[in-house]
Parts: sequence; C-alpha cells; structure tokens
Amino acid sequence: MDGAAQRKDERIAMRATPRQVEVIDRAAEALDKSRSEFILDVVLEESRRVLADRRLFILDDEGRDQFLRLLDAPPRPIPELRALFRRGSVLGKDDGAARSR
Repeated sequence: MDGAAQRKDERIAMRATPRQVEVIDRAAEALDKSRSEFILDVVLEESRRVLADRRLFILDDEGRDQFLRLLDAPPRPIPELRALFRRGSVLGKDDGAARSR
C-alpha cells in the first residue's frame, strides 16, 4: 500500500541544532517539500538502502563462481546439529519428523 494512502498515526520526534534545521529546511524548500516530507523521504530512502545492503551483494566473476560452488556443494555434516534434531521439539510436540533426518 502506498504511504500516501495510509493513515499517519505515528509520530517521530527529534532534536536538532538551529543550523541543522536551517540546512534541512533549505534542502526541503529546494525540492518544494515540507520539512516533514523531506525528512521522511530521505530517511526512507536511506533505510531501504541499508536494508537492501543486507540482501544484495555484488561479486566479480571469480567470487560468483566460488559462491555458486559453495551453494552446489553437499552440506558438511555438523554433529551438534544432528544431536539437536535428535532431541525433539522444545514445544513437546514431537511428531517424529526431527528423528527421521
């Protein structure tokens, strides 16, 4: 859903120096936006960039090939993980699925 179509019930408050406010206001005015619109746009864009940085990574050809080799390789056995699965569910609903691994 588009941000404009949603109700804006949440408040974000912050403190800034007069100089910071002046710079923000000048930038907002340059884009013909209110201070709030400008701040939200900038913060949302940066937030999306930060989050995308956690999902997207770029590799050169050699790095890509190595990454794909690792993905295609069979998983290495991890004894501690096998032991964990053998213990059953911590919720007490052991359906046997963990033991069949």
